[in-house]
Amino acid sequence: MSSPPTPRPIIFILGGGRPVSSRSPPPHVVPRVSRAYELYSASTSSSPKPLLACLSAGTAHVSPLTSCSYPIFESTSCASLLQSLGVPSVDIAVDTMSYDTIGNAYFSKGLWDAFGGPTEQVHVITSSWHLERTEAIFDWFLPSVSVSYVGVDDAGEVQDDELAARKEKERRGTESVRETARRVGEKERVRWLFMEHEMYSAAGLVSRAEGGCDYCGGYGGMTS
Repeated sequence: MSSPPTPRPIIFILGGGRPVSSRSPPPHVVPRVSRAYELYSASTSSSPKPLLACLSAGTAHVSPLTSCSYPIFESTSCASLLQSLGVPSVDIAVDTMSYDTIGNAYFSKGLWDAFGGPTEQVHVITSSWHLERTEAIFDWFLPSVSVSYVGVDDAGEVQDDELAARKEKERRGTESVRETARRVGEKERVRWLFMEHEMYSAAGLVSRAEGGCDYCGGYGGMTS
């Protein structure tokens, strides 16, 4: 029987909308990937290299980019950018299941269980305007994991009017997350995700498939 893999630090990179191409994430996501690469490159050769985990299959707001009728995942475009920077594929993992920040947090737990460890560093990287809600969600879904949150500046990549709308949406969203976390609690969060959340419950997904899409036309195609 083979020995279990050595635990390693994990750097989670949050996606943020439909890719420009299979090799290019949205412009406001590029600084997130760049910061992850900086942390990866700064790790010492005497310790295991961090796993760079690219999160998000897609966004709830717009239809996916496709190639030969197959979706090009947000995480795939981030992984491709990391490979172009010289990161070997053995140091990259992709999430192809989540469609918003709550899904990012839930599906990141499986990656942490498989590759991380109780003493290993965990970083979560996103844009500064998205950081507060991200922290509230990850703390709710990963309460036993010590996470370092990293906000990056994407000034110039998001228009001022769009950024103002996004910040207001984030403020309301953070309040909603905290209220839901108080109401649902830790033990029931997975049941809530798959029974009540519009992007992961049978009722919500069937409704979307039949044309009841309340998410479409969101804030510039950026994911929640």
